[in-house]
Amino acid sequence: TDLSRNHDVQVAILSHLAESAWETRTELGGAVGVKVVSDIDDTIYSSGGLWPAGCDTKYPRLALYPGVLELYRQLDREINDL
Repeated sequence: TDLSRNHDVQVAILSHLAESAWETRTELGGAVGVKVVSDIDDTIYSSGGLWPAGCDTKYPRLALYPGVLELYRQLDREINDL
């Protein structure tokens, strides 16, 4: 399914995330942590331009993008570690 063209699926996914976040905050008494939802192809590693995975031809197929792992490590840090 091409999510960029399916508004109903986009709304369903975003609604699910919002409801899950609300339930977690309610159970734990407030905001907690960070939840990151991420694509893989052309976000974490290059697709090499192979359709339908992606269109990036700047990096070879399956090459990790510079800095992407450190970005996720930083997002995963506990608030007390900052």
